[in-house]
Amino acid sequence: MPGSIKIDDGSGNYTILTNAGSLGSDKTITIPNETATLATTTATDLGGLVKLDSGTFSSSVFTKGNFTSDTYDRYLIHLTGLVPSSDGASYRFKFMSGASTNLTGNYFSGYFYTKTNASGNGTSSNNSETDYSTVTLNTVGNATTENGQITLELLNPRTAKAKHASFVTMANRDNFDNEIRRGFIQLNDATVVTGCEIAPSSGTFTSGEFQIYGYTA
Repeated sequence: MPGSIKIDDGSGNYTILTNAGSLGSDKTITIPNETATLATTTATDLGGLVKLDSGTFSSSVFTKGNFTSDTYDRYLIHLTGLVPSSDGASYRFKFMSGASTNLTGNYFSGYFYTKTNASGNGTSSNNSETDYSTVTLNTVGNATTENGQITLELLNPRTAKAKHASFVTMANRDNFDNEIRRGFIQLNDATVVTGCEIAPSSGTFTSGEFQIYGYTA
């Protein structure tokens, strides 16, 4: 025989749904009398990291001068499969303030490095470069099987203090000699950083992908 489903909020308020089939007996579902909200977001939440932007390279460079805001304390930039248009280039990093303005001055850096398929490892400290910081070896290859990866973190972009970034990079030389670097960059400038640029020392990236994430420390 047909049965019914009673939905009851526990406070005397209920509704009854009649089922055309047989339930064997009437059933009651009690719904707690609680108020709940559904969280919404305009970006993809990935375990604390919120994805802000992504894209690909095709004869272009990473120039994003407008992705930082007061919403997040730090930003993670991930570039993969990078192939430079010019063989023997290096990858350079610059802080930006505004959509198209690079911060100039002395970029200081230090890093550890090792190689995966050749001998060599060590440290390099007290490096100073004018208007940019090199984050890879100086002879990145551009053959089909060669590519580079960069993971770079803007640590305090919107504070009125010296600006800092940390990075991990991997890149191939022309003969597939692969070097990995882990380092730190400092620029003694109190200007608010709104983005950054990552580009080859000459030419562009013929291929590759990028993702930008924000998070609160």
